[in-house]
Amino acid sequence: MSSRSAGPAKSSRRKNPLIRLGWSAAFACLAIVTAASLWWPMGRDQGVYAWVGSVIVRGGASYIDAWEVKGPATHLIYALAQLLFGRGMWGIRLLDVLMLAAAVWLAWRALSRLVSVSGAALGVFLFVAWYWSLGYWETAQPDSWVAFLLLAVLALIAPGGSSSRRRALVAAGALIGICAMLKPLFSSFALVLLIDSWPKRGGDRAGALREAAASLAGFSMVVVPVVGWLLLHGALGPFLRIQFDFNWAVHRLSKPLGMLEHLGQWYEFASDPGLLIALPLAAVGAVWLWAAHRRFAVATLAALALSIGGIALQSKYYPYHFTPIFAPLALLAGCGLGAIVDFDAVARRRRTGVAAALAGLLVVVSLAALAPGAWNWMRYVGGALPETDYYAQFGLQKADYSFRECELAARLVEDATDPDDTILVWALDPLIYYLAQRMPPSRFGAHYPLTRGELNPFEAEWRRQFMQDLAARPPARIVIADHDENNLLQKSSFHSIDDFPEFRSYLVQGYTSEATAGRFYILKPREGSPAAAPSR
Repeated sequence: MSSRSAGPAKSSRRKNPLIRLGWSAAFACLAIVTAASLWWPMGRDQGVYAWVGSVIVRGGASYIDAWEVKGPATHLIYALAQLLFGRGMWGIRLLDVLMLAAAVWLAWRALSRLVSVSGAALGVFLFVAWYWSLGYWETAQPDSWVAFLLLAVLALIAPGGSSSRRRALVAAGALIGICAMLKPLFSSFALVLLIDSWPKRGGDRAGALREAAASLAGFSMVVVPVVGWLLLHGALGPFLRIQFDFNWAVHRLSKPLGMLEHLGQWYEFASDPGLLIALPLAAVGAVWLWAAHRRFAVATLAALALSIGGIALQSKYYPYHFTPIFAPLALLAGCGLGAIVDFDAVARRRRTGVAAALAGLLVVVSLAALAPGAWNWMRYVGGALPETDYYAQFGLQKADYSFRECELAARLVEDATDPDDTILVWALDPLIYYLAQRMPPSRFGAHYPLTRGELNPFEAEWRRQFMQDLAARPPARIVIADHDENNLLQKSSFHSIDDFPEFRSYLVQGYTSEATAGRFYILKPREGSPAAAPSR
């Protein structure tokens, strides 16, 4: 069945004012957390994307002028944030909030049509709460934006939506196009639209083809201009090599896992209390959708399956990799609560009570996870908590990363160089370029593609390019990290120099120590070296 009338009749009971008050309080708490996110600093990944975005703002392009593994839309969004809101770290957070708001507004409208207010409230609450629970390190990431886009796509194709089905499919296709340009892996979500347009047995095949064409048109409206931009800059070839050779054969396997380790990662994700409480409601929502709106149910479950498959294929299980799952799960949980509470046909008192208790517990558990950060932010902006104590909660000194040390290193090299000088950061922290407002002499702003060893078939070629770039534009300062081993680096950045003899000789002959910033060593040119001509 696919029509709205096939579902149960909606209850005419008036909503309890206490329930309305509870939802208002819950969303007020989410609004505080959302506002607090604007004060969150950048983690390592955000620093990488911000650097590539700054290269684009200066007229360059991803891959050819700034080597990076994510899709071009990631870098273009960071560039857009800088163009709209200027330099700094809050602009991308604001853009993150605006994109989230657009996605949940569409989801609210869709769920309100399907199951009315209770289900809509729970669905959008869960999505937002789950997202902010990831914290500063895992948000403003391409996978999280894919979650926003997937939620919006499901909302656009939900039953009873736009009066123009074809216009909705064009918009949904465009959103899938952005997903593909964030990470080509997520072009698989086009299957969601194909399933939604698939004709019934004996149905209108010509109409289904027109719907598929509308989705393809929307997809092309995004992908063709972005690919054209890469072509214009000569970056399409490097993009393809990085995405389909390096990422698949090298980057994906940087942290090999056995079967038990794969299962352990899924167990850790699935054992989250908020998720465990939501799963029964999501199961009810799936059953109800299957009975009332079969095609949309299949599309939603396909989105869930494709999200799970994408996580498994990436094989790293970073927390932000799980965010696309949030979209179909939150939608199904909202449908589950709405199906039980809002419809007379299934709203027996006992089942309604159980559902309401689950929803209430879910809201409380979700808010409890967010409460400490929100409370500290309110104390900080109110002047009751010093800045140092406030930012200590973000784990800015991680095992292999320190925002404070990046900030200090950036300040030192900015003070010691002129704006036209180049600097080199031999680490995984291109954030230093962004904070110092300096550019590297090479597209290799981090050494990762140069130090992967025999696994990387491009290493010799890229090392030659790198050394040529250093000879052409000797950096005025070189920043080298130590004690930064992680799952991508088996050795620290400092010790990886020994595996690159040409670069080691370049350093020994041309540079000497100047200062330290935590785990960073800062080198200056030796007198008489090509980089010593200067500025200051």
